[in-house]
Amino acid sequence: MKKYLLFFSLVSLQFALKAQSDKTPFMTKSLTNESIKDVEVETSGGSISVSGVTSDARVEVYITSNNNKQLTKEEIQQRLNEKYNLDISVANNKVTATARVKGKMTDWKKALNISFKVFVPRNVSTDLSTSGGSIDAKNCEGKLRLSTSGGSLDLKDLKGDIRATTSGGGIHGSDISGELIAHTSGGSIHFSDLTCSLETSTSGGNIDVSITELGKYVKISNSGGNIDVTLPNKGLDLDLSANKIKTGMLNNFSGKTSDEELNGKLNGGGVPVRIDAGSGRISLSLR
Repeated sequence: MKKYLLFFSLVSLQFALKAQSDKTPFMTKSLTNESIKDVEVETSGGSISVSGVTSDARVEVYITSNNNKQLTKEEIQQRLNEKYNLDISVANNKVTATARVKGKMTDWKKALNISFKVFVPRNVSTDLSTSGGSIDAKNCEGKLRLSTSGGSLDLKDLKGDIRATTSGGGIHGSDISGELIAHTSGGSIHFSDLTCSLETSTSGGNIDVSITELGKYVKISNSGGNIDVTLPNKGLDLDLSANKIKTGMLNNFSGKTSDEELNGKLNGGGVPVRIDAGSGRISLSLR
């Protein structure tokens, strides 16, 4: 991967260079005639988004300066040639889009923020990684791997085996089915309209989760903030611990309850639900 060079001049890449701004792609690669099953995207200085589409599949590249200085297309091209390996290619039904610094960046004033927007068929496996920006995934289905150490995660209309992690931002998601494992060490978590198995945690914010249809399990933990959870009033094996627990009336519940612990079966038991708020509060609502 380190040997990739810029392929701007190759006809097979079908790049269209345009005037540069944060709203206009610096480069676009058409994927219309490609059969896509996998997507892998990696950048260290920008954000990544992937969207499922029914037509006009493509990869858009957005580039701005690290210090917000307005650069011409020619100036950006010169910095790319000198400082970066940028590759967008398709092989064996896999789209690869990567932006990596050549060697070590010694002058960060000359660094670039390189972001990717990927538009591919809905049912593809996806692996997205950035150390300097946010990740936005929507209308996708399949095996999804999303990782950032410097931004937030925004997940919408996803289905499949989903793993999402960030160490520097919050996580927001809605309309997700399948299995979702999402963790952050530095932000809040907000999920709504979930119909999936769920494992999620944070140590630096609050958690708000609304599940409309249960999967195989629910695991939620927070070492320093509050947890608000809404679940269907179905058969549940509840195991809750916090500084304070608020549930309202629990009909058809058998087990042990206190201000700090709740352990037992609701409606005869069923899906295991483990919620740990540490020194925070748990508020559990049923519908």
